[in-house]
Amino acid sequence: MHQHGDCGCGCGGHGDAQPEDSSLRSWDDVPDEEVVCECGKVTKRAIVDAVKNGASTLPLIKIITGAGRGRPCPNDHGCLVDVREIIARYGTTTISDSLRSMDEEAGPGR
Repeated sequence: MHQHGDCGCGCGGHGDAQPEDSSLRSWDDVPDEEVVCECGKVTKRAIVDAVKNGASTLPLIKIITGAGRGRPCPNDHGCLVDVREIIARYGTTTISDSLRSMDEEAGPGR
């Protein structure tokens, strides 16, 4: 699994701090076969392919690839930060747009 935090969940960090862009990580250097979502065994390639085929929001990526949808998830869906960064890097959607779509998906009261 692509790890970049001490906890080993692959999310890149916890808490309220969210990167504004994917320049914090070079996703170009991550191998295509690297597993980004452990619970669904979803690779970087699967997510990038979905993005390049028009999936530009987190909800679409979740539906198309299964990333972040596993039950139970050993990493509490920590991969979603990585998925949002991949969308921002390879698509035309920014991290802020992806976060906004996640808030809209969660609905009121979040």
